[in-house]
Amino acid sequence: MRGYKFIIIYFLTFVFTQLILWIINWPGKVAIAIFIPFVFSVYQFVQFVICVFRRRYFLGMINLLIFMLMFIWCTKIHFIFYNIGINFFLIGLSAMILLLNRNIPDSELKDQIYKTLLPVAALSLVILCVSDTYLFKLFVGKTSKPYTDMSEIGWNDFQGSPIKEELNLDGHIAYADAQINSTFRFKVNEVYNYPRVISIPVIDTKKSWTSKYSESLLKHERVHSGISLYFSHRVNELNKYWTWQTESLIEKADQLHDSLIVTQKRFDRETLHGTIKSKEYEWEERITKLLD
Repeated sequence: MRGYKFIIIYFLTFVFTQLILWIINWPGKVAIAIFIPFVFSVYQFVQFVICVFRRRYFLGMINLLIFMLMFIWCTKIHFIFYNIGINFFLIGLSAMILLLNRNIPDSELKDQIYKTLLPVAALSLVILCVSDTYLFKLFVGKTSKPYTDMSEIGWNDFQGSPIKEELNLDGHIAYADAQINSTFRFKVNEVYNYPRVISIPVIDTKKSWTSKYSESLLKHERVHSGISLYFSHRVNELNKYWTWQTESLIEKADQLHDSLIVTQKRFDRETLHGTIKSKEYEWEERITKLLD
């Protein structure tokens, strides 16, 4: 097992650190998820430099390849500078080295290839198959709950303290009995990865609150979440403009976010915060059709 020491130490460090951070629900867990593979990749880069000074160039190349594979893990989680093509290339290069050097006599080099490069390349292949959107959801935040359907929203998601807020809706004064804080989060890739854009709808459970519990009120709040879900889908549709500049994609996504806010206010205004049942039904039907 000695030859596998590097990968075992990495795996245990990453798993136990993330487990502890999930238990305490620390908001910086995504930073740690990026930092740990970065530290271990830097170690391999240092080994590469040492090998160059020792004139062990092939062993140094293996260390450099491991460094690049592990660094790709960091960019995968961060997404903005991740490129799936580079990941494919590095995994393919690793496979070629493994196939062409099965009978090398150098024990140190053999250990580095088969006991470090092989498991790192295998993990890279697994990470390659993990959805970017899934990772985004996994590290979205301490109080943010991602969702994929309006029906997933329940009263247990309204954990904030009620606020008595007077609403002036076209001259009508109303008081909110509940308020959902739903929006979407998005990231735009800057190195022409596919997808270029990932977006997920979220509800901030600590900023969402209720003072009453009824089926009609929950339906109203769910429509709010459906509006956010619809605009999140609209952001994901920007992937058809794969060749656009990053700034243009961000600008378009920001415009969709502004439209989301306007639509949420319009929904409350037209339904008088859910009290005009006919309008409420129209909006519910409209959003349901848009999401189909």
